[in-house]
Amino acid sequence: MNIMKKLFFYAFALFSLTSIIYGISYDFMTGAEI
Repeated sequence: MNIMKKLFFYAFALFSLTSIIYGISYDFMTGAEI
């Protein structure tokens, strides 16, 4: 149970990190003039 919780936490952290990086790169590609 503890291993599953840790695995879920790492998956959520990785997903949120890639989401933030994708959002920042998307802002740089589309709205660089702002």
